Amino acid sequence: MDYESVRQQTRDAVLARPFTRVTGKPTFEQKEQFIEEAEDLAMNFAVSYPWPGQHGLLAEIMGAHKYLTETGKH
Repeated sequence: MDYESVRQQTRDAVLARPFTRVTGKPTFEQKEQFIEEAEDLAMNFAVSYPWPGQHGLLAEIMGAHKYLTETGKH
């Protein structure tokens, strides 16, 4: 798979799951919803390194501590 194909697939995956629109200053609940939507999107990405297992880019969104707590992976 070449770079352009990967770029297009990634773009299509992101555009297929738009984030909830927030007008004005977001509430705490809207912030939590945004994080949840980002986590759901991150789990759909296949990565080339072995540590994520079935969790895609979730560690990038959650942060190391929360990722370790929820998945048991470093």
